[in-house]
Amino acid sequence: MKALVRRAVLALPLLAACGRRAEGESRIEREVRTGLGTQLAARVDAVDCPGGPPPLTCEAKVGEARLHVWVAPAGSGQVAWDLIDLVVAAPPLEAYLRAALGELGVEGKADCGARVRVAKIGDRIECSLGKAGAAWATVLDDDGVVSVELALGDDGVRVRTEAVDVAGLDELSRALDLEPTAEEEAGDQDSADGGAR
Repeated sequence: MKALVRRAVLALPLLAACGRRAEGESRIEREVRTGLGTQLAARVDAVDCPGGPPPLTCEAKVGEARLHVWVAPAGSGQVAWDLIDLVVAAPPLEAYLRAALGELGVEGKADCGARVRVAKIGDRIECSLGKAGAAWATVLDDDGVVSVELALGDDGVRVRTEAVDVAGLDELSRALDLEPTAEEEAGDQDSADGGAR
């Protein structure tokens, strides 16, 4: 399941892109803000690019997340932008979870928290499924692949979130590894020959 956004090409003239608009936002900043917002299905609060023509690195603010965006000339007066960071957008992940719940015949509302977040491989994103349970998405690679785990019901969530008593499990495992006693061996022999002696 892909929940990440990587790149887009914007068609805007490079010369006009360097000028600032009256409200202080350049055309590159406005176009990156608009395009990124569409791609992420989230409101981009601001994009800040240093002055001058591309190539340049801009910073986009989406809620609490700060995303780094590389902007470069793409030929024919266009620029291309690419997210430098690995970014996970919650809306596609939530839509995937709602569909998975529907396939299982379970009613639930998916809420994965922050609309957009910078992530790294191995990060685990927790999502609430309301009364239905919880889900976790683990980022597997920088191409946007995540693995998703669902825990349905209170017991399922508790089993996945309680701390494990590793020492207790080790002790139980060692008890299972012990050599059988003479009585256990005799009992095993009785079972093998049908209990006749």
